[in-house]
Amino acid sequence: MLTDRRAEYWNNRYSKLDWASGVHVGTFHNTDDLATACDLADDELVLRIYENCSTFRLLKKLRVIDFGCGTSRLASAFSRRPVYTALSYLGLDVSESAIDEAAKAKPRDPRISFSLSVGGVREFEDHSVRAPHTCDVLVFREVFYLLSEDERARCVLAAARVLSPGGVVYFADLFVLAFDQSARQLVSDHLLQRQKSLGEPLSLEAPTTAAATDAVSALFGPGFVAFSVLLPRSDSIRASYEAALEGASQSNRASYEKLAEVAKEQKLLYVSAVLLSIQGMVIDDPDWVTFQVPANLHGRVLRRNVHYGFPRRKWSLLLGRSGCGKTTLLSEYAKFIGKYRAGRCRPVVYWLSQDVELLDNLSALVNVELFIRTKGVDARSLLLELGVQESAHYRMGGGDGLSGGEKQRIALAQVVAAEPEVILLDEPQKGLDRVRRRLLFDLLQKRFHGSGNCTQGVQLVCVEHDFSEIAPLFDAVFELMHGFQFIMNTADE
Repeated sequence: MLTDRRAEYWNNRYSKLDWASGVHVGTFHNTDDLATACDLADDELVLRIYENCSTFRLLKKLRVIDFGCGTSRLASAFSRRPVYTALSYLGLDVSESAIDEAAKAKPRDPRISFSLSVGGVREFEDHSVRAPHTCDVLVFREVFYLLSEDERARCVLAAARVLSPGGVVYFADLFVLAFDQSARQLVSDHLLQRQKSLGEPLSLEAPTTAAATDAVSALFGPGFVAFSVLLPRSDSIRASYEAALEGASQSNRASYEKLAEVAKEQKLLYVSAVLLSIQGMVIDDPDWVTFQVPANLHGRVLRRNVHYGFPRRKWSLLLGRSGCGKTTLLSEYAKFIGKYRAGRCRPVVYWLSQDVELLDNLSALVNVELFIRTKGVDARSLLLELGVQESAHYRMGGGDGLSGGEKQRIALAQVVAAEPEVILLDEPQKGLDRVRRRLLFDLLQKRFHGSGNCTQGVQLVCVEHDFSEIAPLFDAVFELMHGFQFIMNTADE
């Protein structure tokens, strides 16, 4: 059977004491030591994973599946980098000897949960059925150009099952062959068959990075979007094959020479690709307020024909990397909700931006009193409750009389005084110390989210970076990744 042939090949390869000398690295590094080159490649992979994965998952617990893990150098690379909170690593490989070798190098960091299993496509499918949506980062090694077309399709379906919302697929060594039939046949003869595979070389017309990105997206289908594709230079690939010649057996030398020749003619490319699983996105739902962005925003940070929005009368926390478009999304939502009619009335909306602006020629106290809508609300008490000392109540809103933190708290007092139906907060903890952050959310909870007030139906959307302490206060947590808004968890989970 094909699986037996592959397992036999890889077992023989990894059972050698000098197994590292025969490892081919798709991205060649300027070093004479090929084992060191492998370490560099995996360190680079860890950095790219940290750059592209979900912030919410990274700071909670990042769950990684390494398909075709070999001797699991990636797990060692994780142990050489800071683990933010906790990491779960599962390595799968058809080679028993590779898994045995990997087990000897188990990371000692107690925050890394490390497990290994002998298996291929079928075992990966079984795991995806047993544990759906439990993987945040899926790493494929040489899998696609070593698998048949049917096996590739099965891997895509299994990936869609096992990945969490906003999960990332990383191809450490995706094989892209453009370019003519003779090169296709040569690679089939000298690479695939040498590795005991009956797969078919991928033939993607991808002379540019943009074309490669589209081709990789099409390969995986509508459930995934490729957002990063790296095309190494052909001379780097050629140098990599030539370096592999030094440790190759006599039977494989001719294959490496032929492959180096194809690479020299720029007919052969390895690429690194990152894809985003777009399941778990916000959808058009009657219990939510959803909208789409105007055409002039398309291509910047948000996307056309994609729904954004938040559940009605709930508290929502929006996360994301710097520059991903959180403030832009909140701004567009403020514009949309300001025009939105629930029945005959427009909701009262308060949007607190990052740059607080008070009325310059009015005192802090009057700035708050202007927003009072209900008799009995005392501006002085609100300011004191938020930690604004009485001596600051009569300072003017403009000039240097008030610090940035004081202005922030005065604006938050305006939020409470206004009693809006919709509250939009853009990094409200900015400029506040830990104690005052707690005071802020205690007050908001008491006024708008307590057991006696949630029937008021206040919708609150908060954009934040530092969310570890406040996340439990929210009904739902969202993350904006590469222009898509994902539901990371809800209060029911």
